Amino acid sequence: MAKIKATFKTDAEFKGVLAQQNITEEQVKAEITRSFIIKDFIDEKIIKGVKATDAAALDWYAKNRERFTTREMVRARHILIKVDPNADAKTQKAAMKKMEGIQAKLKKGAKFEDLAKEYSEDGSKDKGGDLGFFPKGPMVRPFEDAAFALKPGETSGIVKSQFGLHIIKCEERKAPGIAPFADAKKDIVQKLEGDEKQDKVKKFLAEARKKGKVVVKITI
Repeated sequence: MAKIKATFKTDAEFKGVLAQQNITEEQVKAEITRSFIIKDFIDEKIIKGVKATDAAALDWYAKNRERFTTREMVRARHILIKVDPNADAKTQKAAMKKMEGIQAKLKKGAKFEDLAKEYSEDGSKDKGGDLGFFPKGPMVRPFEDAAFALKPGETSGIVKSQFGLHIIKCEERKAPGIAPFADAKKDIVQKLEGDEKQDKVKKFLAEARKKGKVVVKITI
């Protein structure tokens, strides 16, 4: 109950919502208790012990490999100097001069990550400009084209986009293919166990309806 109340700014707001719904706090408590009782009953009497084996997970993976197709991806860092594409010539020239200075530092051996932390105007600066892996599509086209043209370890020239000026470094590339079982196993196990639990609950309810009622004995 305390967790529910904590979602409201004040106790008055909480009581106001109860009044709008024409329910009392006691009714809410009773419903919470009922929900916990039902959950405990399901956990202990219906789905306890449900566990997907490695063999079952591997079999499902083998039969559904197309679901684990991965696209070509690049992991890149970048340094961004923001400049509006419609900015006047003086502003654009100043941004370019700043970026050329950063580029010169890179050519002299400065670490890309350090320069990103110092100069980049993107939210990724605290991570050294690291954008993680991304496929084709999410990034703006000039940035995407430049990033996917690089080999691991290579750095681009100055790239213009609607956000400003970028220098991009490719860290890693992933070729398109099928995700290995080791990477997919956790999700498969969760799916198989979830499906089996759902089936058991449905079967229990169907049998209960045939009998006409369900009696849950509660010992306090």
